[in-house]
Amino acid sequence: MNALPLWARAVASALLALVATLLVLELLERGRGNASADVTFARDMSAHHAQAVQMSMILHARTHDPQLRTLALDIALTQQAQLGMMHGWLQAWNVPIAGRGPIMRGMGESMGMATAEQIAALSSAPLEEAETLYLQLMLRHHQGGILMAEGAALEVRRPYLRELARKMVEGQRSETGLLEAMLRERRAQPLPAPEAHRH
Repeated sequence: MNALPLWARAVASALLALVATLLVLELLERGRGNASADVTFARDMSAHHAQAVQMSMILHARTHDPQLRTLALDIALTQQAQLGMMHGWLQAWNVPIAGRGPIMRGMGESMGMATAEQIAALSSAPLEEAETLYLQLMLRHHQGGILMAEGAALEVRRPYLRELARKMVEGQRSETGLLEAMLRERRAQPLPAPEAHRH
């Protein structure tokens, strides 16, 4: 059997080296995948969105205010769609949808997350109180979501995830203006904003 020409052996060696390098990079990427900014953002924002959907559907089922029903439904549908996208990406990246640690590293309330008691009050409080509480909770929730998305837009690696974060900031900023206006109409004060929004 004839030996391969020198040039063919050089090409074959270069290809093998390239394949080996790509395999190592892929293994390294998978090994750190659970801790990457992309995975962290997709997981944390999924949990954040899930609570917004939950609160919105509770209020939508109770209120008779047409403007409030429309707003709650719009928030629920928009965030549920984005939640589905993020879950799909996590599955495509071959990582679990939920991590082992606490959601948002235990900093949920600092990112505008409502407490279990506040969510329960949306179902049990008198309707007018529940409507005002929803506006207050959702405003703070959006403020926290904007903080998360702004940070992600600077840290994530995948362009499509960066674009989603940008759209989240744009959409939720628009909705915060409406939430603030609806609170003013009710002569109600907003809840304290997440720390970075107070400056």
